[in-house]
Amino acid sequence: MKALINVDLLEALRSIVKLKVDHYQSDITYDILDLASSKENDYFCFMAREAGTWLFEQKQVYIKDTQANITWKSYENSDVSTYAVEITHKEEGKILGNIYEIDYQKTLEDIKVNEKEIEKIEVTFVNDNKIIFDVESFKNNKNDIIRDYGEIKDTKDLIKDYFDFTIHQNKLNAERLKVKSIIKLDDYLYGLNKERLNDIGYKKNDIFYISKDDADKMLNQTNINVYMIKGNEKVKIDTLANTYEKITYGIWIEDKKRFDNFDRNELNKIIREKINGNRKKEKLIDFGYRGNDLYLLDSHQEIKNAFIQDIRIYGVDKDLNKIVLKNMKEVSDQLKQKNIIAVDINDKEKIGELLYKNNQSNYIDILDDKEIRTIINMQIKEATYFDKIEESDGEYLAKNIEAIAEKLIKEYDKDIKIAEKIEDIIKETLKEKVMEGRNTEKSLRGKIEAAKSKADKSNQGKDLRTSKDMERN
Repeated sequence: MKALINVDLLEALRSIVKLKVDHYQSDITYDILDLASSKENDYFCFMAREAGTWLFEQKQVYIKDTQANITWKSYENSDVSTYAVEITHKEEGKILGNIYEIDYQKTLEDIKVNEKEIEKIEVTFVNDNKIIFDVESFKNNKNDIIRDYGEIKDTKDLIKDYFDFTIHQNKLNAERLKVKSIIKLDDYLYGLNKERLNDIGYKKNDIFYISKDDADKMLNQTNINVYMIKGNEKVKIDTLANTYEKITYGIWIEDKKRFDNFDRNELNKIIREKINGNRKKEKLIDFGYRGNDLYLLDSHQEIKNAFIQDIRIYGVDKDLNKIVLKNMKEVSDQLKQKNIIAVDINDKEKIGELLYKNNQSNYIDILDDKEIRTIINMQIKEATYFDKIEESDGEYLAKNIEAIAEKLIKEYDKDIKIAEKIEDIIKETLKEKVMEGRNTEKSLRGKIEAAKSKADKSNQGKDLRTSKDMERN
């Protein structure tokens, strides 16, 4: 089993999901939030499957009848990839640690042998009082307990045979430290990608696998070219195949950096929205509104966007009365009264769409000179591969790649599509090649004309001498 040591856990798991999960990749959002709230030296069990992910505390997986335990055991006959995740430390906003491949079936067998039951539940209430209840008593009388003691702040499972449980957890963690097959993240991802493509018969190393959902995003939100993989061949596409048949999609390997940046931006957007959504819910609850039908607007920009899209906006007072607001003055009056501003929960996505435009960035601003040349070279290679240009033209363009890159950077504008701009520059460069050829031809013709003129003069000289010779005779 392979191990990734001292890696950025969020980046590593995001990258693994791209290659292992075809649907519901956004599940990773919840996993990232769980990791972000965790402590150093915590251990987790991570599962990637065709449709989604699971991340659970390792201890919870080994506690009988917990959600983690039941869920982990429910994939016995499924194709899943599983990992142990160890948090070692956090620095500069990153969560660093180790990721170990684990054999799902062996882990499952180990869980069945070593799982422990919950004996008691320690409940912490909002006033910080703690009371221990029997499991069944707590489950069957939860409402009565809340009525008698107040809102519940936290619960903690007290495990039967806790000493044996702890020893086994420590043993699991210690065994992973003995792993010998340590691999770099890039090498690991390269191997996963190759394995994924080899499974469908594609043996070349020029394509990076992407899911159908990612292919759709690349086509509609970026200028990154997408290919449909058939056997050992690839076909460039402009739209997704309209079929129920399972299709494999990919991008040029050189475009992976731009793909990763797009994906990170989108994931960060989802995480921000999730955190922001939780914060808004808490503000509504603190205000006294416990319904699930409203979405709080707590910024000037959100309110402005709602008016632009003609979304119905409400003011809600302390008595939870709602009134429809028709203009910014009415909004201002509500805010002065310390009321809240909201829209229907179903309009939440519309607000988000306007606040966060589709990611159209070409990412040239994050690339260095070498990477820009790589993108241009990739486009030249692609044009040659699909017979858009002759091989001799491709060689000529490759020799002039510095000039093409310089022109691209000089003429770059955030509103242009880089692939189209490179194509324009390539056409211009090839026109210049033709003109150079013509100039060469003129030069050659000039030499021929000069030689011919010289020959004519020479012949005229011969004719003149012949005429004089005849006169003498």
